[in-house]
Amino acid sequence: QGVGIVIGRLMLVATVVATGASSVAFNTNSDTTTDTTTDTSGASCPVEATLVERYFKEKLSGSSLKAPEIVLVKGPNMLLQEKESDAHKTDNDEYYLMDDPKFGKSKMKKAFCMSGNLDFCPPLALSSTFLFDANANANAAANANTTSNDSTIATTMTISRSPENGGNVEFTSRAQLEEAFKNGSLHPGDLKATVGTIMVGVLEKLSAGIKGDAETTKASKTLKAYEKKANKKGKK
Repeated sequence: QGVGIVIGRLMLVATVVATGASSVAFNTNSDTTTDTTTDTSGASCPVEATLVERYFKEKLSGSSLKAPEIVLVKGPNMLLQEKESDAHKTDNDEYYLMDDPKFGKSKMKKAFCMSGNLDFCPPLALSSTFLFDANANANAAANANTTSNDSTIATTMTISRSPENGGNVEFTSRAQLEEAFKNGSLHPGDLKATVGTIMVGVLEKLSAGIKGDAETTKASKTLKAYEKKANKKGKK
């Protein structure tokens, strides 16, 4: 397991160097960041961020390559499977920024989702992040700029089920959703089907945003070209 983690981190550094990235974002969410250290300024950050920073400073200081800006952000956990090490991961184990929207459903079908298990349940976490939490934040922002509640976004999750399986059911909070999942009245398959549709919408918005910005589109093409080249080398 330790070897796989080390290899994964070294590959990340290599990717940053090979793509000539001007900036690199690292997730500081405690749910997604397992190891932290301190950067050159003494601030806490993910180990991967420190490795990138030190590599450019200690190994490439005399080269023409410019060190990328390290950006620390707190983002959602996009993991769909828990693996012992990065060496065992596949493309279906999490959602990625440039995923085709169609992967919203296909990846969710393979996501870990054990009945009654709330400790690690990607469908529950993602529905909370992109439906309940997102709408709550949007409503808070809207209410801060107006005295009317006409712009309030309804936060309702509708699980579609056949009549023999109990019929459609609605949830207005994560707490309600978790309770139904915990007591077994909500089947994993029904939950995953609904969240898969939600993720299609999320990926469609991301795709539109990338295509609508020239610099981001250029960066995404660079990443895809590097990925294609790396895959070819891996097959040799």
